[in-house]
Amino acid sequence: MFSTMSKLFAPGMDLRASGKQYESTEPISALVASKQQTLNKVDYPRKLNISRNLLQTISSDFFSALTGIVELDISDNRLKLIEPGLAQLPHLTTIDLRGNSLHTLPDDFPQCSSLEEVNLGENALEAFPIALFSMPNLKKVYLASNKITKLPSEIKKMTSLEVLFLGDNRLSALPDEIAELANLGSLTVSHNQLTSVPLAVCEMHNLVSLQLHNNRLETLPPALLQMVSLHEISLRNNPLVSRFVREHVDEVPSLGELAARAVRNGGVSYSSENLPPLLVAYLDSSQRCDNPACRGVYFHTSYKQVKFVDFCGKYRIPFLHYLCSPQCHQAVPGHSSAFSGQSQSSNDDTGDESEQERRKMRRVLLPLT
Repeated sequence: MFSTMSKLFAPGMDLRASGKQYESTEPISALVASKQQTLNKVDYPRKLNISRNLLQTISSDFFSALTGIVELDISDNRLKLIEPGLAQLPHLTTIDLRGNSLHTLPDDFPQCSSLEEVNLGENALEAFPIALFSMPNLKKVYLASNKITKLPSEIKKMTSLEVLFLGDNRLSALPDEIAELANLGSLTVSHNQLTSVPLAVCEMHNLVSLQLHNNRLETLPPALLQMVSLHEISLRNNPLVSRFVREHVDEVPSLGELAARAVRNGGVSYSSENLPPLLVAYLDSSQRCDNPACRGVYFHTSYKQVKFVDFCGKYRIPFLHYLCSPQCHQAVPGHSSAFSGQSQSSNDDTGDESEQERRKMRRVLLPLT
């Protein structure tokens, strides 16, 4: 069997033994040993692909013969355990372990300091692997389709990270420390349970792609619009406007609030000399209506309205505004009302949205087909 396998590999080529139904690493080790006898150190293969086999365990001895390997693909096996030994591969920059049943990583994984790309997708990880925090050269990390519930604040230690893929996990929040990943260009947290996006994300000045689809987002931080570097954002299949409109019920201001509004909107003078301190404090707590065309105020009761803002010329993104009354939806430059379905432009156009604007909105709210 080994002689037949060796014919698959010519000297100097990468070793590939994928899809052979191997249940142990013994025949693979024999193949590597045979290959070493025919190649000098210069031609020694730098890549080993043993994906799509039936491996359940990899022993420490297996790695001792792979010291020159740079890329290792062990994806789509049945691995439940990898014994310590990866640290014996000083040149290893890429390892693919996706499609296995790993709950943990080997103890010496943090010692693989040369690693730049790690794929642990489609495993059984329930926590973000803390071993990754000790790898200063990591640039790409893929952890899709696991059971990770929390992203630790120690994520800030991964200063070289450029790509972070956490889609299809169980995340309910992102830590503010994620903003300290200064080199991160692509962040994917789709298919999770996020209800909000932290304001800190807006401080990620090198972020180009942000994938947020299939979460539980209802609104986004307005500072997102100021991210010059962000060119791609995916928001489809989030509650966003649909849930807000469906569940929206306006509250009626109390008589006390209506009276206070009349004082503030009418410019009536007041001070602690003619009013009790508590009443003065209440009057001072008024909030300005978000509509720049309105001078009104509100206190405890506001009227929430979703406005769509043009983003990068590609998308219409919803933002939540707080108004003093349901009638307070006069023209606001660059916005369109979620309730009226009309677009207000800087030229005071009052017609229906153009077909181009409708396409932008569909790209945000509906699945892409």
